[in-house]
Amino acid sequence: DALPIYYPYEASQNSIDRFSAKFLDGFDTRMKFAACVWELDQSVGQVVDALKGAGAYDNTVIFVASDNGAIPGKSGAGSNWPLRGRKFFLWEGGTRLPAFVSSPLLPPSQKGSTFKGVFHISDWLPTIVGGMLGRGDLLGDDLDGINQWHAMLGVDPPPRNELVYNIDLVNGTIYHAAIRR
Repeated sequence: DALPIYYPYEASQNSIDRFSAKFLDGFDTRMKFAACVWELDQSVGQVVDALKGAGAYDNTVIFVASDNGAIPGKSGAGSNWPLRGRKFFLWEGGTRLPAFVSSPLLPPSQKGSTFKGVFHISDWLPTIVGGMLGRGDLLGDDLDGINQWHAMLGVDPPPRNELVYNIDLVNGTIYHAAIRR
């Protein structure tokens, strides 16, 4: 297993101890990873509490997205189950990622719903600026991303039915490529 890029996992000893009984010997990295994720969750809760305390929560949209699949195993600690593959692979375990949007501004019909469309990381900018903020005039015409705000709200069908995962060129020849359709 290759070492993950975001190494080492650092969490407080109290958080690590919280997970020590949940993992078998030899999975120290997974235990530390779990502690890091738990601390991240606590931090997001603190941000939400601060927004509420400042009276800004009711006018806030929170977006959380991963940037790639996990690196499973002893050195990586993540999991992509039930998907095949991992970070650096073109299977869905490396490319299909969790994300969520949370806000009191969302229509009640969309709270707790799952977006069934194909969404690419490049779609966030036009979705937030053009869709949510209604300021598409600030964006150029040469973006790779697509505004998916109305599709996320269930108003329109998802606008994307394919996306390019990756194209690796070696000496001008396609070496490694994938498209999802």
